[in-house]
Amino acid sequence: MSAEQMANYTQLVVEANNFSASSLRALSLSLYAQRYVAHFGLEHHESSDDRVAERTLLDESLRKASADLLPHEFVHSWNGKYRRPAGLATADYQQPMKGELLWCTKV
Repeated sequence: MSAEQMANYTQLVVEANNFSASSLRALSLSLYAQRYVAHFGLEHHESSDDRVAERTLLDESLRKASADLLPHEFVHSWNGKYRRPAGLATADYQQPMKGELLWCTKV
């Protein structure tokens, strides 16, 4: 990645830390740009595992198409992890989350 891109990602961290409060000790974002890995994201409490197309950091159109990915993960650290709605804060993984009021099922 270019020095300019690295500076932009560094600025993203600065701005995200100014934007949001968090109860997390740290937030680790892993971004994999590979050809033979499925493109998806997997969120954990203090980390995110995100995968994009191999040339995402080199190809401007691919980079722009996924430009919201890491800012999105920062927002999740505040909205959904730090500020978790009561129905999503379950005692353990055997209890279903109650999120029926969070998503619209009819368009």
